[in-house]
Amino acid sequence: KYSRQIATMGLAAVRKLVKMKVLIVGMGGTGVETAKNVILQGTRAVTLFDPAPTEMRDLGVNFCLSEADVGKPRDGVCVPKLQELNKECLVSAAPELTEAVVADHTILIITTPMPKNELIKWNEFCRSFSVTQVDASGTLAQVSAPISFMYCFTGGAFGSVFVDLGDKHMVLDPNGERPMVRIVTEITNDEEGLVRFVIPDGEKAESLPEGCSIEFEDVEGMFCTDEATFETNGVNINKRPGGWRTYRKKGDPFGTLRIGDTTKLSPYMGGGTFTEKKTPTEA
Repeated sequence: KYSRQIATMGLAAVRKLVKMKVLIVGMGGTGVETAKNVILQGTRAVTLFDPAPTEMRDLGVNFCLSEADVGKPRDGVCVPKLQELNKECLVSAAPELTEAVVADHTILIITTPMPKNELIKWNEFCRSFSVTQVDASGTLAQVSAPISFMYCFTGGAFGSVFVDLGDKHMVLDPNGERPMVRIVTEITNDEEGLVRFVIPDGEKAESLPEGCSIEFEDVEGMFCTDEATFETNGVNINKRPGGWRTYRKKGDPFGTLRIGDTTKLSPYMGGGTFTEKKTPTEA
């Protein structure tokens, strides 16, 4: 049922989405659009907080509101209409914004103007949040479990977004672009093996990121010739665990990159492609 999301964002991202519990403060244009998007993507639960009474001007930015809702709390009106988008995502409204409410979620998104000292208070609470767990020795211990914090502001044609995911987090995809694919035309047997390639039709004519990893597919030849090389690279160049780290040397011709020692591989026989492999990094 999540096949479209998996195709678009990848399995790892979808696994995180279905576990998320999102608290959205503010049901203006930004808040209701955020709620709609995360609900449609299959988030586990979404909680709304905006008890302010609906005004006529709100009807122009919130598609859940109508004239019949004027005077009613914005969050309460939005809950049943947003719930219709995805019955498997639990949509509810919080009676008040407290630390206990925030602690029951994995991300806090504030989309309404709020005094700076209040924003700082909630940001610090989310960043320093911890939970009690039993460690390997059976002792209770406090473990850091920061709640993601976002503040989104729009003011006419301008807007800003502040994101705090804690002291560190993993970046799985640095640019969100589809991994680049190239057609292999030659691979040399050298201590600094040189790969020659061409750009297939339909692919952007741009350079691969410096130092990126690549994975080969359908390359003929390039089999391991000894046990030690087999242990490191697998049966041939297509099977190396984790792919091949690339680099370039000064003076290398256009349309080439290097992958390190290939002297213990059999000669390149032809064919094959390689695909950019995006490596997770800690930020």
